[in-house]
Amino acid sequence: EESLAALFQKDNSYEAVYKIKAKLTPAQYAQYSEASASEDSEKDVAEFLKGLDGVTVIDITSAVPTEEMLSQYKGMTFGELENEGFEKSGYSGDEGIYVFFYDGPLYSVMVSPEEGVLIEDMDDYSENDIRALKIGGVEFCGFSFDILEAED
Repeated sequence: EESLAALFQKDNSYEAVYKIKAKLTPAQYAQYSEASASEDSEKDVAEFLKGLDGVTVIDITSAVPTEEMLSQYKGMTFGELENEGFEKSGYSGDEGIYVFFYDGPLYSVMVSPEEGVLIEDMDDYSENDIRALKIGGVEFCGFSFDILEAED
């Protein structure tokens, strides 16, 4: 409750993303919480931040990975993705088609196995079986919490 570290997206898109850092008093933190829970939170938070001293605003739009950057993971194994600093945070799917969620040092991705790989029952797959799968598709899902701590 003594500081704020947050990401703001202009118009809920990744075309303009900013990292905001500020020191807050407990009273200011309460004001921020109220503004962020309001119906027009984007406008109310912006107004709140304008009234603070010592706010740091960093444009991190360039940290949004391009399709070219994401395509470098295709063909890697899921284990190699983990060696790149990503950690599996979950999976979703049924009827043999699954996607896996990985949180990385700066951003999170959703990966799918190569085309034609059907996983009938996840209970039949060990962590090493999953790590051996090759990546067929990868999609940016957002920034990881670690980006708030990353050096600017």
